[in-house]
Amino acid sequence: MDGIKLLIIDRHEIAALGLLYLIMKNFPEIGVVRHATSGEAAMGMLTSEPWDIAVVDADTAGAHLAPMVGELSSRCPSAAVLLKYNHTSSSPARPVAGIDAANTIFMDFTREQVCTLLKRCIDTLPQCPDSRCNECPDNEHAKTKQQPIMLSPREAVVLGCIARGMTTKEIAKELFVSTNTVNTHRQHLLDKFGARNMVDLIIRAIGKGLVTV
Repeated sequence: MDGIKLLIIDRHEIAALGLLYLIMKNFPEIGVVRHATSGEAAMGMLTSEPWDIAVVDADTAGAHLAPMVGELSSRCPSAAVLLKYNHTSSSPARPVAGIDAANTIFMDFTREQVCTLLKRCIDTLPQCPDSRCNECPDNEHAKTKQQPIMLSPREAVVLGCIARGMTTKEIAKELFVSTNTVNTHRQHLLDKFGARNMVDLIIRAIGKGLVTV
């Protein structure tokens, strides 16, 4: 199976980065990972192309949750949704139409539990990409890697700090510069990689071999 496409919908940058690293380290069969930071952005991505798996933070999705599930299913009937809650598994979670109640990630879940859920979703996908309604057979990571990006020494350091999950203030303190300087480097990195946000930046940097998992 190749070219599995996974969409992370989560406005919490650190949580999304953690999930990204977990996915890329443990699931090489997932060929494309993208990230949306809002319900509106996610709907735009869901309507523009099909996805095999979506990991959705309930707070980020908000009122868009039900339309998201409907759009995902209509584009790709075999698609799976993992719903993430920022509370513990001892708290009740409201049922959501179209989402298997077992496909729920809670804040107190271990990495092993999250991996088990992801593996189950992957195992339920049809083996043939065409039958998954995958309209983008080319591996986006491979195409991205063909296009070199030149970074200054300081940009490379800032990129590494972002990949470690450091905030702007933490990076500024470590590099003995102002937060404005760090924000300038962050914006330059976004522009050079054509990234929408910091998680998308790290996804693209991994694809180019500039960040290791």
